[in-house]
Order: sequence, then C-alpha cells, then structure tokens
Amino acid sequence: MVTRREWALSILPLLFVGVALVQQTGRAQSGAVVIDALPYSLSYTVTGNYATSSVDFLPKSNNTGFQTEVLPMRDSTRADARLVPAGANVIAAWLYWETIWGDPSQVIGARFRGKAITLTRGVDTPLVGGLAKCGSKGDTLTAMRADVLPLLALELDENGNPTGRRLVNDVDLQAAGEGLNTVTLPERGTGNQTPQSAGATLVVVYQDPNPAALLRRVVVFDGSHVLASGESTTQRIRGFLQSFRGQGASAQLTHLVGSGGPNGTDQVLFNGALLPNGTGRISRAGGGSSDRAWTGVTFDVTAQMGGATVADDPSTSINEREFGEQVTSTITHSKANPYDCLAEAATIWANSCGGRRLFTSWPAGVTMVSEKIFRVFPSSRFGGRTILAL
Repeated sequence: MVTRREWALSILPLLFVGVALVQQTGRAQSGAVVIDALPYSLSYTVTGNYATSSVDFLPKSNNTGFQTEVLPMRDSTRADARLVPAGANVIAAWLYWETIWGDPSQVIGARFRGKAITLTRGVDTPLVGGLAKCGSKGDTLTAMRADVLPLLALELDENGNPTGRRLVNDVDLQAAGEGLNTVTLPERGTGNQTPQSAGATLVVVYQDPNPAALLRRVVVFDGSHVLASGESTTQRIRGFLQSFRGQGASAQLTHLVGSGGPNGTDQVLFNGALLPNGTGRISRAGGGSSDRAWTGVTFDVTAQMGGATVADDPSTSINEREFGEQVTSTITHSKANPYDCLAEAATIWANSCGGRRLFTSWPAGVTMVSEKIFRVFPSSRFGGRTILAL
C-alpha cells in the first residue's frame, strides 16, 4: 500500500499539456509487469533542458543521525565544466531522496545548502509482505521531493545586487565565493538500522540563453514504487510534443532509483528494446552491502526515437492518436535473485520539439503558417485553447 503525504508544495510549470494512456509493454523477466508505477507530476515547455546531479550515500558510521554529501554540478567533458549553460535561467529545482524509517520523526531534518527544507512532498511505502525483506519489521520507505529553487545561491552583479538568476554549476559557485551544493539527510550509519537514506538527486530545469536553442518538452513522473521480487515496471511516457528530427535534435531519459543488495542484472529497455548501455546501471550498493544505494542514471535515446508511437500510426488506438508520440521505458532484470529491492522515485523525460515559439492561440495577423508546424492540439482537450507549436 502506498500513501501520499503532502506538507507543502509549490509547482509552477510553464505549460501543461494533457496526457493519454497507451498500453505498451517491453520484454521482461518472467513475472508481474506493473504499468505506470509512477504518476504524471510535472511538465515544462522551454527553450532549454533539464540537468541532474546525484549522490549515493555510501554507508558511514556516525553518531549525529545525519549525513552530508556534495551534489556535484559539473561536466568534465565540457571545456567550461558547466552542467548548465553559462547565463542560463534556472526556472525549477527539485531535490529527490529516499529514506527508510521506523518512526515518523526520523524523516525530519533534511537540509539543502545547509538550510532547512520546508516545501516537501513524501510518498510512503510500508515494507510489509513481500517487501519486508527491504527493511526491518514496521519500517516504511518514503520517497521525497522538495522545491529547493529558493535555496539556490543568488547570482550578484558587480554592485552586489541580485540579477534574478540562480547559481548551480560548481565553477560558478566557486567563482562567486559560494559553497558547493550539499544535501543533508537522516542517516544512522552502517547496518540494518533506521533512519537510512539511499541518496539524493538535484534536478534543475533551465532556459538556455542561446538564441538558437531548440524548444524542448520536459515531463516528470514521480512518486514511489518498490519492485517486488521478479517484478518489472513499464512507464508510458506521454504528454510531450512530437519530436524534432533535424539538426540539434535530442531526447533523453533519467531514472531515479534506490536499491538494496546488489543484483547487477538490472536492465533498462526503451520501447521494448534493451538500451546499448542499459545493463547493470541501477542495482548497486556501496561496498556491496545491503545498505541502501541511490542511482540517477540518464540515457541518450535520440537514436531510438524512430520507434516512438506516432499519432497517425494505425496500430495506435483511435482515442489516443491526437496526443502525438508516446514512448515507454521498462526496468527489469535478467535474473530475479538476489532480490535488490529497487525503489523507483522518478522518471524524467526531455525531447527537442523543433521551433522556438509556442502559441496557445492563433497569433494575430497570421494568415499562413509554414511547414514548421508539427502538431495542432484540439481545443477540447485544453480548456478551449488550441495549442500550436512552431
């Protein structure tokens, strides 16, 4: 049984586009397949993208009940080492983490950049029945999401006045004399004791200052789902605009997952096919122990987008065709044992959808639109508005 607790939540997506459900399952191990384990949660339409930084809380002995780790925001493959482009405007910042607890008081006290986190939503999964192996008697696993945009460091101009932008990259924080992004979570230490936090991921959505940046759709499904032994999950990803296939096109997928004892045979499938680097990317634990571990793994699926379900595909239900492309991502194993207690917290998606403008009504004075229009969404699905993307 999964229960949802919402203390306070602040959501400001740029544009919400309705979603549809399409049955599609990938190849999996023998056993139950859970469809859409995570519900739709957030979406953004922006000339930019999202970026993530994850940290696995390796088991350490401590007497404070808390552990602090750095969330590195850097990309060593880029000349400037920035994970988010210079001058980008961060429009959303969400922190995800997982904690197993025996008493509700044990989930209190998380901090980001040394500041108390207050805007938090938690989804509880009692570890009972077949899930009891993932904790001790009476334990509960809670997946958390918090709005930490207000806690990011402010960018200041030469006079010390805020510019309105936030700093997230390590190189920018260091240049400004700010500390790196850190997360503090409840953690008792090594061994099967509570509280035990697997790790955390910072997800930022940003607007790219490059005038040539393509329009992208970012869609987030989150919550909590602990996979039973032998179980697989297939997430139907929908609610995004039809993908752009020209120069600069891209599509990416991120899974945020906690795990227990290492299995090593976990697999991530996209549209039913195993991704080239999709084996052994999730189930891992620090030191090979049963202590909880955390993975935030991102896949570039640009080359696989040819397998997306297109709106006009005859194989697609007539009731679903108006919603454009839809894809699936499956988490499974080639061997069920040892049981690794995978716990999904979020699936994040982004794809380029061409053009650089989005209209929610027909622009005044426009009498002809070029072939760059790739989708006209019916007004009946969006509160009387017709959505045009150019």
